[in-house]
Amino acid sequence: MSESEKKEKLDVKHTFFIGLAFFTTGISWSMYNTQVNVTLFQYLGLFALVGAWMAMDNLIGVIIQPIMGSISDNTRTKFGRRMPYLIVGIPLAAIFF
Repeated sequence: MSESEKKEKLDVKHTFFIGLAFFTTGISWSMYNTQVNVTLFQYLGLFALVGAWMAMDNLIGVIIQPIMGSISDNTRTKFGRRMPYLIVGIPLAAIFF
C-alpha cells in the first residue's frame, strides 16, 4: 500500500475538543436567543419590536462578519492572522455577554 492510499486515523482527542467547542457555542447561542427575547419584551413591550430588533441583529451580522473575515484574512502578525482578534475579542465578549 502506498503512502497516498493509507487512511489517516481519527484523532479522538482532537475530535472531542472540536465537538465540545461546537457544543458550547450551540448552547450559548440557544441561551442567547431564548433570553434576549424575554429581556427585550420586558423593556420594549411589543413582540413586533423584539422581532425587528432580532432581525436587525442578524442583518448587522451579515454585514460585519464578511468584513471582519476579510480584515483578519489580510492581517499578518507574529501571533498569526486570528490570534490578535481572539485576544481582544474573547475578553470583550465575556464582559459584554
